[in-house]
Amino acid sequence: MLNPVFCSITAQTPYGSDNPQTTQFHYDALGRPVQAIRPLGDYTETEYDAVGNRRFARRYDRNGTLLEESEYEYDARGLLTRTTDHMGSVTQITYDDAGRKIEQTNPEGQSVQYDYDEVGNVVQTIDAMGGLYRFYYDLNNRKVRSVNPLGETTAFVYDPNGNQTTVILPDQSTAHYFYDAVNRKIGEEDRLGFLQLFEYDASGNMTTHTDAKGYASTYEYDAANRPVKIIDAAGHEITVTYDEAGRKLQLTDARGAVTDFLYDVQGNLIRKA
Repeated sequence: MLNPVFCSITAQTPYGSDNPQTTQFHYDALGRPVQAIRPLGDYTETEYDAVGNRRFARRYDRNGTLLEESEYEYDARGLLTRTTDHMGSVTQITYDDAGRKIEQTNPEGQSVQYDYDEVGNVVQTIDAMGGLYRFYYDLNNRKVRSVNPLGETTAFVYDPNGNQTTVILPDQSTAHYFYDAVNRKIGEEDRLGFLQLFEYDASGNMTTHTDAKGYASTYEYDAANRPVKIIDAAGHEITVTYDEAGRKLQLTDARGAVTDFLYDVQGNLIRKA
């Protein structure tokens, strides 16, 4: 059993019930989560190494009997190189000198390999079945073409501002994307011709989303650009309020159920009910 330094308690009351379900979250002196105790008494623990990498994740029943353990190993650079799950299955990851993943081997011994160009773009992958995928880029390192193991090509087109405007699929069907003068996406047309629309306020927050069926959802924000109200196409509302520190204080969902949030002096969430 770990020795946590402090904890927070989350009490959740299921909809239609008067019985709160309490979960406790424990943290170490560095504020990292080390233990979570669920309503029925079973719990999970996380153990870290000296530099803060997660080394073990364990799950116990309410009597403290170990049920599952996963292990994580790292190289000297702190890159994850090996995971062993609770069944003993091992996944291994290999990196090049630049820290880029060049191979990942699953528990069945099947590998996916990655090749890069001189600026770090993935130019080739070989999947676990030996299928070869190739990727091509323009001078601005934007992907302009991909070729799958069957030799089928997908092309990507951009506007002068670097926004992706068109995707041409192997069957020559196309998807299109539209932008306003400040490069915000205002429309998206899929390969079947269905169109979605997006509107924004002066701060760049999305205020309206109209889906492919013509149904619109609206979004409202406060002066700090935090979402305070969402109204879906059916007129259902979700509202959120915040405290002076900008933390979520209360959420009212579309059914009218209210969730309150309480924090300690360090700003950690200690109750959600």
